[in-house]
Amino acid sequence: MKKFELSKDMLKEDCLIKFNGIKFLKGFIYVIFGDSGTGKTAFVVSMSKEVLKKEYACIIISTELKEQDRDRFARLMDRFKNLKIYYIEKFSDFEEFVKNNLEKIIKKLNAKLVVIDSFSRPFQNYAEEKSSFVSGKEKAKKVKDLMNVIRMIAHDTGCTFVLTTHCYRKYFFTKTTVVPVGGSGLLYLSDQKFWIRFAKNPVHRIIRKYIDDTEVLVKINSFGEIEFEP
Repeated sequence: MKKFELSKDMLKEDCLIKFNGIKFLKGFIYVIFGDSGTGKTAFVVSMSKEVLKKEYACIIISTELKEQDRDRFARLMDRFKNLKIYYIEKFSDFEEFVKNNLEKIIKKLNAKLVVIDSFSRPFQNYAEEKSSFVSGKEKAKKVKDLMNVIRMIAHDTGCTFVLTTHCYRKYFFTKTTVVPVGGSGLLYLSDQKFWIRFAKNPVHRIIRKYIDDTEVLVKINSFGEIEFEP
């Protein structure tokens, strides 16, 4: 298994946290993608906990509203007072929050990390809210517009963003590529993408850098969190 290697340019950047071999830089946008149940939420909860331990403020936007996720976030809230959690399901509310409220809240709290879990869910609800057919092109434009807003916020505030999303598979002859849900807007307007998948051992997960062969093996503990290694 080839280890993550950081470029000289990345090493010069200001680092928020190094989490299980991945260096998260201030002002960068990261995407964690994978199938259901692979540990995307476990990863961002565990990472958030380490950032909160450093006494940095953190914002979590939860869009899937699963009971299990609410329990995880509630445990964090009980422990850390420098954490704000927002539960947003409807696309219109999500769009309004990101465009008009998020940057103000980041600056007020001096937050260093924003987690959106999951970034793709509100877009899946978009067609239901409109009660009409929504083309792929229209969805892609919405993704691109919001990603541009997030890029500007990250640049202006120096806040690190971590977005989770599901994935799908593209088949081309004998080759299969796993791609994050979100289209080109998510792919090209984020800084780094990581695919999380199951390992042979059920308590382990493999995190692989997108379009790369570097990967790291992580372990999920009995609390459903990924164990931290600096």
